[in-house]
Amino acid sequence: MNNQEWDNLLNIKTTNERDWQAAIYDYHRLESTDYEVLSLLFDNLTVSKEDVFVDMGCGTGRAMFYIHYRFGITVKGIELHPMTFVELENNKKQFQKRFTIPNNDIYITHTYADD
Repeated sequence: MNNQEWDNLLNIKTTNERDWQAAIYDYHRLESTDYEVLSLLFDNLTVSKEDVFVDMGCGTGRAMFYIHYRFGITVKGIELHPMTFVELENNKKQFQKRFTIPNNDIYITHTYADD
């Protein structure tokens, strides 16, 4: 499946890119990892039901939602960009509409990863 087909399956929107304002040099732009790369990575890792995936700078949550869908493990995302965090919240709501999951399986936080 291509990126758009995966997004459709997961009921989320993660195909956008966003740069920070020039004054913020320590942060990298939003650019989602291809689902193909995520699949290759997790085909080669062992994941148990007790594992927790933490994504610092999770953007719109592509990796988090893919991993939760594939493995059913708890995922946690930290995102600082205000507009991106709103999109992440929307994606969480849309994902939970499509899949019945415990509310405490997906945590998202709007803060600096350093904190």
